[in-house]
Amino acid sequence: MESALSIEEIAAQRLEVMVNAYTLFIKNLKEEGVERDKVQAASDKTWQMLGKTAGDQLKALFANSSVRDTLFNGHAMASAVHGMQVQEERRYSEKRVKVEKCPWHEAALAFALPEDWRLCLGGHKAFAETMLQTIAPEARFEITKSLVAGAPFCDERVGA
Repeated sequence: MESALSIEEIAAQRLEVMVNAYTLFIKNLKEEGVERDKVQAASDKTWQMLGKTAGDQLKALFANSSVRDTLFNGHAMASAVHGMQVQEERRYSEKRVKVEKCPWHEAALAFALPEDWRLCLGGHKAFAETMLQTIAPEARFEITKSLVAGAPFCDERVGA
């Protein structure tokens, strides 16, 4: 009998490889003595470019949607792409997102990256912000609490 992995399982495995590769890359750059600010800037630029690409690809999907739906659903997609487990609280013009589990943060902990080298927060912010603003230029994205800073969860706000 032949067994096959589901698309979801394959996607989960790919995400795990990507998360671990990114985290080990950051750790190795640190150990090689590359300045943290340079690594952060390069990481943010990369995530911004990925966010722009995702936004360009998704723009047509949201062409006939309200700005609110575009932002709320686009942000949900960004969280899902990053493998985050979230709870959402939607209001009329704003959505509060509580990130309860983040594989990027978990990898940083597992590989013992010091707190100031856990760049996952900047990466998610750069990706989500750029993606949302590419789709809807009036988009606002803010992170008010962070796992990296020691909060028990990340708290994000999305709106227009």
